[in-house]
Amino acid sequence: MDEFEGIILSCNKYKEFDGVLNILTKNGIITVLGRSIFKEENKNHMFCNKFIRANFDVYNGKTNGYKLRTAKVLFYYPLYINNFLIFTIYDYLSELINKTIENGDFTFLYNKLIFCLDNLINSDNPYIDASYFTSFLIQTLGIKPNFESFNSEADICYLDYDSGTISNTNSNKSSKAFSVKEAQALQSLFVGDSIKSLNVNWQLILLVLIEHIEYSYNIKINSKMLLFAR
Repeated sequence: MDEFEGIILSCNKYKEFDGVLNILTKNGIITVLGRSIFKEENKNHMFCNKFIRANFDVYNGKTNGYKLRTAKVLFYYPLYINNFLIFTIYDYLSELINKTIENGDFTFLYNKLIFCLDNLINSDNPYIDASYFTSFLIQTLGIKPNFESFNSEADICYLDYDSGTISNTNSNKSSKAFSVKEAQALQSLFVGDSIKSLNVNWQLILLVLIEHIEYSYNIKINSKMLLFAR
């Protein structure tokens, strides 16, 4: 038997009623099998939902891997999904973390995710909160953009995905064009300056950050399409 605190990132159906839970912990992602979790009468049925923060009680069965015994809910974030944008951002955060994080000491990342989810509850602009978390994840992954070639007097800026450099030159691997104000907002994300009052296109900034991760890790973030379908 083992216990740990974590946040459910996803629950994928396995066989007819079992579910495989991917749970973010302070030590990375832990996979847990939920026996008959998709049966409504099962005591653990509620844990089919993503972004439930809980203390998980698990055990090792006859086959390898953790099995879910029970869990004590600490916070039930699905209760606060009140519009389609929040729903898609939850999907995005789940996919982003699942596709980039392995194992290690992720205490700070875990706490940042909680901070992001808490802010999304009453957020005026969820794209800001998603951008903030994405920028932190980028730093955690060691792929922070380079701003040394950035000219603050130019009109248009780009992020070159090959070099990871913010510059004023368009290349074959460049992001969509963004303004100097948006480049400065990007820079503020990475140095920890206040960003809430910045009047910029946060949808565009988040898109640039996502595409930077996609190119750096050679992955595709499928939830991106719904996230910007507006």
